[in-house]
Amino acid sequence: MRKRTLFTIICFISVFGLKAGTNIFFDTNLSLSGNLQTIQAVQYLDTDSVPIINLNFHIFKELLSNSSTEYHLVVLFAEWCKPCTESIPIIDSITSEFQNLICYYVYPDTEKNVKFLNKYLHNQSIITKAYILDNTYKGNVKRRFITFKEQICTDCKNNIGFPTIILMDKNMKVFFRATGDIEGLRDSLIELNAHNKS
Repeated sequence: MRKRTLFTIICFISVFGLKAGTNIFFDTNLSLSGNLQTIQAVQYLDTDSVPIINLNFHIFKELLSNSSTEYHLVVLFAEWCKPCTESIPIIDSITSEFQNLICYYVYPDTEKNVKFLNKYLHNQSIITKAYILDNTYKGNVKRRFITFKEQICTDCKNNIGFPTIILMDKNMKVFFRATGDIEGLRDSLIELNAHNKS
């Protein structure tokens, strides 16, 4: 078992090209099935940083399928986006009212710009875990954003910009999506909860 774990770690490092000197914490508490029964790299760029976790479509699907939580909210954001900074506290306020919901704050920029995300996360208190799209996504922020968004929501072609929020169940059925204006999020969650109770 130890040899297999060590082999998995070595393969993971070689695939993702992690450089020596990068502080990596391996979160082995998350059990993934199938080919993804490996590990996720959580980067801590300083001692009191929020965890930043590599993410791609396959890992996201595994997170959903292994979750016991009913609803999942993806928040695609950027640290330089003023509407994101204004919306995240509102999103947090809304989502904290509902227990059967998990939030994924996804940063679509490249890992080379993770220092900007880290600085942003360090200066706020709402996001306790962030996800960054891994190296399987190519191109600039917009292209990476569009690729991931269209993988998780085939009916979100008109949602271009930050913040984009997508509310779905663990089977990736989308119930609500919006860009910029998140006005209908609370109503959608209330309606879903009322439907589940009936």
